[in-house]
Amino acid sequence: MTVTIPREMTEQAADPYRHEALLTKEQERIYIARVQQNRDRDAQEHLVRANIGWVAQIAKRWIRPGVEEEDLMQVGCIGLLKAVDRFDLSRTFRLTTYSSWWIRQAMDRYIMDTNRTIRLPIYLHPVMQALKQDEVTGDETVLADYTPEQVAIVRQAMRAVHSLDALFVHTKHDDLTLFDVLADDGTPTEEQALLPVFQQQVQAVLEEVLTEREVRILSLRYGLRNTQELTLEQIGALEHVTRERIRQIVHTAFAKLRQSARVKQLCALEEE
Repeated sequence: MTVTIPREMTEQAADPYRHEALLTKEQERIYIARVQQNRDRDAQEHLVRANIGWVAQIAKRWIRPGVEEEDLMQVGCIGLLKAVDRFDLSRTFRLTTYSSWWIRQAMDRYIMDTNRTIRLPIYLHPVMQALKQDEVTGDETVLADYTPEQVAIVRQAMRAVHSLDALFVHTKHDDLTLFDVLADDGTPTEEQALLPVFQQQVQAVLEEVLTEREVRILSLRYGLRNTQELTLEQIGALEHVTRERIRQIVHTAFAKLRQSARVKQLCALEEE
């Protein structure tokens, strides 16, 4: 059952004199029965007000950096009401004894959810606790009950997370952030973006100026068209000619390219 506890009720924890008087065992059971049978909101409020000091006592032990005591009181009261719903009236113990686990569990889950940038499902929280124990004790047997996939997921989530808006301290620029200096490897540079276009233009010029055989031999010699660079002897074997003949063809092809106006335009574009 999800219940929103009025904040003014949790603020009473700061002033013990504003608490309602503690309920007797008989009164407590009457209110619990009213909640379980009729969802009586007045009975819920009586139980919360009477036990708010107990919730506050537990909350003081669960305070962490970045976690407000009032927020812990809120979730602690919700845990208290969950305990009321599940309380067995046939048992002899008091509500404070039974509710302790529910209150602590509610606060623990709240801290787990709010203190981490990457939220872990509830069923993986024990894995995280086991990993922390392993780091302290070095006893890897505590992880034996969990699958390698679960352990890998939790290890990844436990890594430090940094904000791109975080400011660098002790620098000349007070407004310098991580975003300003972090390289984005996924975004191509201007040179990388233009490279495919330039390669297409080079290929077009070669086909326009040279013969088909000259283009094929230059491609094999210098690894064009996504081919592997070959030696003159290897190309000669493929073309069934001598190494010297291949060298002559390459020399002739370069002479044609040097005289081509299209090549000169392409060189000027590459320099820009």
